[in-house]
Amino acid sequence: MRIMKIVAGVVVGVLVASGIAFAQQNEKGGAFSKKDFKEAMREKLGITQEQHQQLESNRQLQEETVKGLREAIKQQRGKLQQALKDPQATRESVEPIVAQMKALQGQLIEQRVDAIFTAKTILTPEQFAQFNEMAGKHSAAEKGRMRERSKQRKGTWLMKGDDDLFGGPPFPPPQEE
Repeated sequence: MRIMKIVAGVVVGVLVASGIAFAQQNEKGGAFSKKDFKEAMREKLGITQEQHQQLESNRQLQEETVKGLREAIKQQRGKLQQALKDPQATRESVEPIVAQMKALQGQLIEQRVDAIFTAKTILTPEQFAQFNEMAGKHSAAEKGRMRERSKQRKGTWLMKGDDDLFGGPPFPPPQEE
């Protein structure tokens, strides 16, 4: 199940023009631009013009839907921040906000899965298999980059935005020796 989530995230990332483009290297050793990456992907997978149009249409639809869901999550996060600052707040009083955030996160996951299955119907089985192979290589490279960034931060932050949620960083910054 974990592998499916990783693959799903990577596939959708490409379909919604994510940062995968910057992780792939061109012949000169530099990172591809998004436009160059899409072209390279089209060539490597042998994507036809019709497939390209269908994938682009799917990407735009997914992008709009995900943008709306992320905005709704952002609004709920703001409500949660306000509620947690209230001295009279109880777990029961914030539970509806948390439940709404969970529901929105679930919808994001459903959108990712829908995008994968839509792409699967557009691409041939061979193209889809080759794409998954390429995405797996990217996933491993991305995991390594994330590990390095984590080491550099030395675990001082939980997640972007959590410092606002809790009124500051969860741990004091490390002291320089």
